[in-house]
Amino acid sequence: MNKLSFEREARNQLEEALDKNILENLKVVNVDELAPRFATVIVSQVEKDINYLYKDPSYVLSLTVLTPSYREVLQNINALLYQRSCGSFLLNFDMGTGKTHLLTLLFHLYGVCSRAPQMCIGKLPELENQDLYNRELAKDTVVLAFDLREPGNIFTKQILFFARQLREIGATKAAEIVERAAQANVAPNAWELAESIPSNVHILVLVDELHHALIHASGTERERLSSFVDFLTHFMDYRRTYSDTRKSAFIIILASARRDLEEWERAKKFEEYSPLAVKVDSLINQLERVRVTTKGDWLKVEEAKDIIAKRLQLKSSFDSVFYGFDEFLTRVLKEDTDIPQAHHLRSLIKAMAIYALNALDMGDPIVTPAHLSEEIISAMFLGSQLEAKYRSLYGEIIGKTNHDIKLIYGVNAIFTASMTGDTGKLIEMLKYHIAKVEKGKEHVAKSSAIPMISAKQLEDILEKLGLSVEERRNVLEMLDGKLDVHISSIRTPEGYFYFVIPAASPVSLFKHTVVQQERSFLANKNIIINKLMEVYNQLRTSENLVILQQFSEIDQLERFNFKEDYLYVLIYTTVENLLKEDFRNKILNDAEKFLRSKQKFNIVLAFPIVSENTLNLAAYYLAVNNAVSLTLDYILTLEKSSLDTSSRRASEEDNIFRQLVHLQEDELITTMGRYYTDACSSLMNAVSSYLMMWYKRTGEVARQEVKLTVEKVNVNFPRDKTKILQSLSSYTDTGLVSIGEEIAIKAKEFVKFLDDPSKAANVIASEIENEVKNSGKATIYDDMRYFQEFYVPAPVLERAKNITKQLLKEKYGTVEWEEKSTKKVSSISVSIPVLAPKKEEIKVEPVTVPSQPALSVPGVRKIDVPREGIDAESLVKAISNIGGKKTVIIELEVPETETSMFKNLVYALKSFIRHWRIKAEQ
Repeated sequence: MNKLSFEREARNQLEEALDKNILENLKVVNVDELAPRFATVIVSQVEKDINYLYKDPSYVLSLTVLTPSYREVLQNINALLYQRSCGSFLLNFDMGTGKTHLLTLLFHLYGVCSRAPQMCIGKLPELENQDLYNRELAKDTVVLAFDLREPGNIFTKQILFFARQLREIGATKAAEIVERAAQANVAPNAWELAESIPSNVHILVLVDELHHALIHASGTERERLSSFVDFLTHFMDYRRTYSDTRKSAFIIILASARRDLEEWERAKKFEEYSPLAVKVDSLINQLERVRVTTKGDWLKVEEAKDIIAKRLQLKSSFDSVFYGFDEFLTRVLKEDTDIPQAHHLRSLIKAMAIYALNALDMGDPIVTPAHLSEEIISAMFLGSQLEAKYRSLYGEIIGKTNHDIKLIYGVNAIFTASMTGDTGKLIEMLKYHIAKVEKGKEHVAKSSAIPMISAKQLEDILEKLGLSVEERRNVLEMLDGKLDVHISSIRTPEGYFYFVIPAASPVSLFKHTVVQQERSFLANKNIIINKLMEVYNQLRTSENLVILQQFSEIDQLERFNFKEDYLYVLIYTTVENLLKEDFRNKILNDAEKFLRSKQKFNIVLAFPIVSENTLNLAAYYLAVNNAVSLTLDYILTLEKSSLDTSSRRASEEDNIFRQLVHLQEDELITTMGRYYTDACSSLMNAVSSYLMMWYKRTGEVARQEVKLTVEKVNVNFPRDKTKILQSLSSYTDTGLVSIGEEIAIKAKEFVKFLDDPSKAANVIASEIENEVKNSGKATIYDDMRYFQEFYVPAPVLERAKNITKQLLKEKYGTVEWEEKSTKKVSSISVSIPVLAPKKEEIKVEPVTVPSQPALSVPGVRKIDVPREGIDAESLVKAISNIGGKKTVIIELEVPETETSMFKNLVYALKSFIRHWRIKAEQ
């Protein structure tokens, strides 16, 4: 077969695989009509004059592709009905992944086909054979369906379908209750309705667009939503009693777009939503208790191909009709799509139909990205500003091709591959565009983040369309900056890549970039976690005797060389572990064990309190920070290229953008400053909460949650754009310094760490006064650290001595102050004559203590003090619990390296004996 015959055969095969009438209908139909509108589906069952395709169950079944997510839901519903159990499904799919189609399918299966199986002929056996449906169970099931995009109709037309089903199963009283409520446009009495429906009747509740309604409703609509949430909560409460006793099933499916759910989570914090938010949270909590977990996997490319093939009614496989669309489909369908305006699968269905129709009209053998047209741009960008921009730009470039179909193919393929609604990627593309024409910048590294098409991919598409090697080479040469400056090519180590670039207002570009960046960070929380770790590692303090340091695992603490003369504030930085409850609890328990094992009173462990809100706050900071950098980088690069006389002549688009920058420069910098002020506050708030732990003298580990005071960082960007980029980090540094200082101050307060010699002198003087009054003399050792519950490090104690001496002399006149020093220890012996107690003759009777265990001697109690696990106060407490024994023998095993612990114990015993003696005298 020669080439001409082969191409003719391929064209014939394409014509046989496609139905042109179907494609033409899809081309002109409104995008919204390519998916069911749930409210219309419901109402069409009670208003017979409504002519609506999705009213027909067989039509819905014919369009349904049983994706793994669909199968999972159908299987679980069937199981719940069989078990006569209660369950809920919270389907937080994103827009366009088929949530409303799934509700429509369930509506027909259990609300229509269950009692009129003839309407679903040929489709039900397939479902039954796979345990996805059971006709007998469905007969005993009634469907209560709501589309909350129309909250005004939920208690009028929508609930009448429920009444009709109740009459069909003979529940006349229940039907009348619903009908009366519909007439009055109010919610039915939940208890009365629940009681009037026979106990063996299964109930399937379908709710679409709850979170969309919560966000957008106001006034009476919000009141109606509040009434709806009350009704649903109570109705579920009452009917669950039958599920609990296995009389009937109660199943509720709540479907919302992920973006609506995320927006509601942010909006409900505002006061205006507060009353409604309380009710909604109560309902969701109730549903969570019986929730059936589903994977809700993102729609895969192969699944999307099956859906598109079914909607276009292809007579052969998708891949035999379409070529070169995998990357395009992936970009549109992925969670962080760079064409969010086309995130509805129905937009993709319409676009693919037009691609196919264009290929047929051009007589080509296969459908490719080279069959783009303006209608496809409209379908993908749905009335956005970018639609107008791309359509205008597309028309302008096509006008320069002189109707050269080969060149048009190349332009179309590049547009398909690189059109984007992600403004952050637009800036990246513009930076590449400018870098390419700067001297010495012809060879740049390809960024996988920006949409583009390789020369190899482009050649493959052109080859599929019958272009010769020479024709393909000529097309690529024309597209390399010769046809239009909006089409750019870059040379990378992987080869040449092509993309198309529009322009935008600097201020709007910056704002949109913030939104896109925030969405991107929230989709990849590891980046946020890494940033938080970086921030916690930056915290420092200027306190001389406070060491603020970071650690990433508990075992690392064993390697610290803790010295008695410093307060150690150690911050845990492995953020990802603190987000998981089981990890967090283990870490805190291990930290407590560590503190008990060390028995040191100058260690504070600080654990950041990290939540989803923390991540959201940090994501906003990162988004603004990146948006400022991206926008200014682009503007500075553009300005630099305009000064380079060796550059190619400036494009009209570049000139327009420069003029926009000039006109909006003040507004842009002011806007950036305002955004950055908020962003810095967000970051400071994100890192301002901690759980602090330390070891107390009572032998306990204390825990204290603290919220640090965040100082507002006011950002006033200079007019010099280069200086803005150079100084970005300095704004957050100021706030982080204040947080580090406050952490140190809080830690000192908690452990009563005194690093002020004057304050320490007052405490020591008071201690000396008490000791002299009771014993006639006080002794202060250099390695003593505790004075009246306060921890005084050696350098502070040394500086406080003279101040203490001066205080006592000023107060009492004569003070006997004797300093002693040995090889091992130094001490001060203090006597104050006016405070010394009067000497009384005390008769001392010797006590003979045998060398054998003291417990064998009447009146003697022995206490063994273990090496670890006890401190001074615990020891004193143990002694005081002895009771009426006359003699106490204490055995202490203290290594030479722990002399300070021994002195603290002895010091505590002295205080205890003094207290005991005073009590006896009283």
